[in-house]
Amino acid sequence: MKNVLLAKPLMCVCLTFLALSFTAVYLPLVPKLIIAALFLLLAAANAVFGRRFGGDAADRRLRGRITAVLVAASAALGLSFAAFDLYASSFSRFAEREDSVCLVVTDIAYTSSFGARYYAEIMESDLIHKGLTVILDSDDASILVGDVLKGKVSYKALVEDANGFNEKRYALTKKMFLSADDVSLSYVRHDSGSSLSRRFRELNSSLSCIFFRETENGGLAAALLLGDESDLSDSLNRDFRRLGILHILCLSGAHLSILSSVLERGLIKIKIPKRFRAAITITAVLFFMALVRFPNALTRAGIMLIITNIAYYARQKADYPTSLTFACTLIVLTNPFSAMDWGLHLSFSAAYGCYVSSALTPRFISRFMVKSHVIPERMRRAFNRFLRYTFSMAFFNGVITVNMLPIVWLYFGELSLLSLPANLIYIPLITVLMYISLAYIFLHPLKIFVTPIGAAISLITTFIEDSAEVLSSFRGIMISLNYWFTPLFLVPVFILIALSFLGDKRLLKRIMLINFSLLAMFLVTVGAYHLSDNRNVYAEYVTQTVNDGVLVKSNGKLFICEVSTGSYTFASYLASHRLDLNCTEIEAYMLTHYHSRHINALDRLTDNFMVRSIILPTPITDNDMSVFESICAMAEEKNIRMVCIDRQHGDTLTFCRTEIETYPYTILSRSTHPVIAVRFSSDEETLMYLGGSFNEGDESVMNHAREADYLIFGGHSPIYKKAFDAAELHKSVKNGQ
Repeated sequence: MKNVLLAKPLMCVCLTFLALSFTAVYLPLVPKLIIAALFLLLAAANAVFGRRFGGDAADRRLRGRITAVLVAASAALGLSFAAFDLYASSFSRFAEREDSVCLVVTDIAYTSSFGARYYAEIMESDLIHKGLTVILDSDDASILVGDVLKGKVSYKALVEDANGFNEKRYALTKKMFLSADDVSLSYVRHDSGSSLSRRFRELNSSLSCIFFRETENGGLAAALLLGDESDLSDSLNRDFRRLGILHILCLSGAHLSILSSVLERGLIKIKIPKRFRAAITITAVLFFMALVRFPNALTRAGIMLIITNIAYYARQKADYPTSLTFACTLIVLTNPFSAMDWGLHLSFSAAYGCYVSSALTPRFISRFMVKSHVIPERMRRAFNRFLRYTFSMAFFNGVITVNMLPIVWLYFGELSLLSLPANLIYIPLITVLMYISLAYIFLHPLKIFVTPIGAAISLITTFIEDSAEVLSSFRGIMISLNYWFTPLFLVPVFILIALSFLGDKRLLKRIMLINFSLLAMFLVTVGAYHLSDNRNVYAEYVTQTVNDGVLVKSNGKLFICEVSTGSYTFASYLASHRLDLNCTEIEAYMLTHYHSRHINALDRLTDNFMVRSIILPTPITDNDMSVFESICAMAEEKNIRMVCIDRQHGDTLTFCRTEIETYPYTILSRSTHPVIAVRFSSDEETLMYLGGSFNEGDESVMNHAREADYLIFGGHSPIYKKAFDAAELHKSVKNGQ
């Protein structure tokens, strides 16, 4: 540690600042202030001690750098306190308040038949300051980017949800502190804008439209080259996530390195001197970062590339760990809320994994090279080239996967077993697609080779999407990370990775060997846990406002019974709880009744989660039939198995070792809502779900309710109080109201 402090003081200061910035996001206010004050006291004590007792030059230099590290730690906590606990939290006072505003729409998050979500910049407001960006929810899906709207909005607090999409985390990283509902906004005008950022946004949109309009399936090319994911399907995101290659769709250092290598080769071909190449590269990197609106992961890589080129003018060699920590520190200082951006965390760990693998790969690969002179030299070279690529890519991706595993555990809770082979397959394809797409943009104005290049883009994109859909549908390719024993393996991995910053290549090699061993032991433990746990049946009851549902895990497979008004937000929330039961896909998803919104909800749900089959009750009314036919058509298109249960007479399903019984369709005179009752029976125990209303005249339902080991009074339908004798309920009664 002493040698590192003396040799790389900037890296130590930046690494300390980053570590405390990333950690402070999860610390409460009081501990944050106490720890910051403690670091300041230690820094002051160290400075005073150094002045009083002196020492040689090396000792004074060491104490000065220790003081700098302690001040950096305190600054990180102080910055986090100012950003999160003072500034961001101050907007909570506007929740549930109406405001008269004039705003301009800057981006579209999504649109659907039931409404849309936009990002809008405040131009005038009675409550909040000008220039702030808010999330705007509106029933009007026809609003365009650049539209100026005026009227009233009602502010809402950002939702912080551990399961599913965390709106607050995402919004804060984009410097958005409030969500707003459209109360009475009306169109004023369209503002084309004249700011530099808006010009870059329009240029990005124009370039993206070239792919959207003139190439089939051009959305993937636009996402890879320009960061425009508006034309990417949710199902492609799901497939890439299940294959462990979702990072490919997000602009990062890998994309920038491909583009910069193309630029570098082109400049070398036309014999541009090195000093001019460096200047051109810096300019091009800054332009590209502005074009794609400075995503944190790509900005990190861009800063590092700029540092590398600036080092050339200073006749110095850039130190990779120092450049990495400095780049991320600069991002956090510029935007303190980026400290909670999982994309930056993954980018940081992946970039350091690249450094570790590049330091260890040559010695590792040399052991596998064929050196026999019996094989002809040309064949030997070709074979060794293939081995070098295969082993270097495998080792490279293996090191990066291990480095990112603690972050993946914290934010995603699941790991793809196909990550390594999928990276070996798709990274070359993505690289080729980016080269072709770049050529397409440059040649498009000249109308030269546009048609064949466009056809090549469509062909590669179609192959990538179709093959990803097939591979991601394999069973067992995802494993949950939410086990009680996970920290026993991944916390040591995290600590060792942090310590590896302070060591040399020999220490890196030992640390990675230990980490690979811990990963192997973890996978073996997961396998053993599943073999012993599959004998058990688990059930979890989930409720949110007027919606609720039951998840049942049997033989390692997941069954979901949803009782809702067709809300996708709740369906996603319910499906996200699958990880609580260590499941990564949904074997069966059952609806108890119909709402027209179930069509859109199930369509989006099956695009975002792997659902093997959908269970629907037989339609009773014309509205039921319309919803039923639409869901069946959607399921047929997506190759999802459909199962129909008899709603009029009740039905019984067998799910692994669990029996699921539904009851006859009944409408009570006091409510238009159907009676909902479902019973889940395993070999040992019985759980029964009753809606808030139930038919007390149905003796079968009443008797089964009394005999159930666990009885849940759901919160979906109107409440009707019915007295149950507490002695008749064997184990517990849970009220979901």
